[in-house]
Amino acid sequence: MVVDTACDWVKPIYLTDHDIDVLDRQTKKDILAHNKAWQANCQKQE
Repeated sequence: MVVDTACDWVKPIYLTDHDIDVLDRQTKKDILAHNKAWQANCQKQE
């Protein structure tokens, strides 16, 4: 039996205004993809 524990240690990435100003476009896209994947797979349904 395999238990997926990724949601136990993976969290959304939060950016500050400064982060948004200094990060390149691809990095911001990668962070958005990470956060969307987390939301789809790990966010608790209420």
